[in-house]
Amino acid sequence: ILLGVLVLVALLTVDFGANESLVLLRKRRLVHLISSKLPSLSENYLNDESRRQALHWMANSRANEISIWFGSADRYRIVQQYSLATFYFASNKLSKNATAANFTSKTSWVRSDGWLEEPDECKWYGVECMKDVLNDSDSNLVVGLNLSQNGLMGSIPLDLALLSDSLSVLDLISNRLTGKISSVLGNMSLLQSLHLDRNELTGSLPSHIGLLTHLQHLTASHNDFQFSLPTELGLLSKLQRLDFQKNSLLGPLPSELGLLTTSLKTLQLSHNNIFGQLPNSIERLRLLEWLDLSYNVLTGSLPSKLENLPNLSIMRLRNNFLKGEAGSNDARRKQTQQRIQEWDLSGNFFSDLPIDRDRLVPGASRSPRTQEKRERKITPDTCLE
Repeated sequence: ILLGVLVLVALLTVDFGANESLVLLRKRRLVHLISSKLPSLSENYLNDESRRQALHWMANSRANEISIWFGSADRYRIVQQYSLATFYFASNKLSKNATAANFTSKTSWVRSDGWLEEPDECKWYGVECMKDVLNDSDSNLVVGLNLSQNGLMGSIPLDLALLSDSLSVLDLISNRLTGKISSVLGNMSLLQSLHLDRNELTGSLPSHIGLLTHLQHLTASHNDFQFSLPTELGLLSKLQRLDFQKNSLLGPLPSELGLLTTSLKTLQLSHNNIFGQLPNSIERLRLLEWLDLSYNVLTGSLPSKLENLPNLSIMRLRNNFLKGEAGSNDARRKQTQQRIQEWDLSGNFFSDLPIDRDRLVPGASRSPRTQEKRERKITPDTCLE
C-alpha cells in the first residue's frame, strides 16, 4: 500500500511547478487519505482523468476545509466530497475542459444545482444526507444519491465505494451510463436499493454482489448486460425485487434463488436468453407476487407446485419452450384462476392450458411467436443464433 501511495504522489508532481507547492501538498494529503479508504489502489489510479479533476478541484476549491478537516477527526467529509466530485466528472463527458476557475462551465447533466459550488455537499442536487448518529457526530453522511433522468454520460467510478460507510440508495435510472460494474460494489455493505435501469451498461454482475446483505432492491433492466446470474444472489436474504429484464442474460436460473424464501416478492427476467429448466427451488418462494420469465429459452416442465405459491398474482412465462401439462385438476384450476390475476403461458408447448386462459390474458392464444415456432420448428439452439 505504501509503495502504491508513493507512486501516486510521484505522478502528481508531473503537473505542477514549485509555485504551486501548496496545491501539491494538499493533493498528496488527499491521496494518502483516499488510499487508506481504498487499500487496493493501483499505481494507475491517477491515470483516470475524472480522479485527477476531482483532486484538482479539492486542492483548489476546498483549501480551507482540507486544512481544518485534516486537523480534526472529521476526515470523512473530505472523502465524501472527493467521491462525489469524481462521480460528477466521470459521468459528465462535457466537463472535461472545466478549469479550476469554473469547474461547472460545461455539463451534460440536466440539473447540477450546487454541485462543486455549494460548500455543503448535502445541498447538491440529488444528494440525500443524515446525521451520523451512530458515532454521535454532527457530521452529515451521504445516504442517498438520486440522479435518475439527469443526462449522466460516462461511467460509474469505483470511487463511489468511498461512501460505503453510509450510502444506502443509489438511483441512476434512465441515463446514458456505460462501462461495467466494478467489483468494489461489494464494499458498499449498507446499500439497500440499487437502480441502474435504462442505461448502456455492459459486462457482468460481480459475484461480490453477495456481500450486500442489506440489499432489498436490485434493478438493472434495459441495459446491455451479458452474463449468467451469479449463485451469490442466494445470499441476499433481504432481497425483495430482482429485475434484469431486457438484457442479454445467459445460462440457467440458479437454484440458489430458492433460498430467498422470506424476502423475494418480484422476479422480472423477461426478454433475455436464459435457458434450461425452472429450478424446483422456486416453489419455496412463499412471498413471491410477480414472476415474469417470458421471452427466454426455458425448457422442460413447470415445477408441480409453482401455481400454489400463496401470494403469486402475476405469472408470465409466455414464449419459451416449456412443455408438459400447465394446469392441475379442475377444482384447483378454478381456485388458481380466482387468486392469480394474470397467468400467461402462451407461446409454449403445453398439452393443456388453464381454463379461461384467454379471459385472463386477452389475445394470448393468438401469439405470433407461437405460430412461428410451429411453422419453422424453432428449437432452443436456433433461438440463440
